[in-house]
Amino acid sequence: FQAPEVSGPVAIEVRATSGPRRIPAPTPDPLRTIATPERTRLEVEVVAVRNGDAWQSASGGASLLVTGHVFDVRPGDRLRAFAQWSRVRPPTNPGEFDFAALARGRRQMVAVNCEFPECVTIQAGGGRWSPGQLLRRLVDGLRTGGDALLWRNLGPGRSSLGAAMF
Repeated sequence: FQAPEVSGPVAIEVRATSGPRRIPAPTPDPLRTIATPERTRLEVEVVAVRNGDAWQSASGGASLLVTGHVFDVRPGDRLRAFAQWSRVRPPTNPGEFDFAALARGRRQMVAVNCEFPECVTIQAGGGRWSPGQLLRRLVDGLRTGGDALLWRNLGPGRSSLGAAMF
């Protein structure tokens, strides 16, 4: 099952491979007519895509971008999302950064965007007893705790840089 070139609606089931990462809203710009709100990014592995009334198996990596906050997700959790999806597009202007090449290097061929946090629901928690899963959850818990500490103490202007360094 392939994602379309142009963004379209999808019902998709994925497995989180990382915890949520907060993306702060950019500073207000008088040249930007529509303000960009805070978002949450999740790295996921596609499990199934709904085709009409039936779910079809699918595989591959994706980046799930949610407008708003999604904080209860942990690595290994199975999620269902109602979103817009498309293939990651190559640059259209000369000299522009090639996000498609970056995504290909990460083995993420699809971009999934949700307008509301309510469009993402946890269907099942990840297995807690496999050593690899336990290690991923431990590392993600440390990263999430450190990230929250930076956001509380550095403020919105510097917290994203601090979180990126962490």
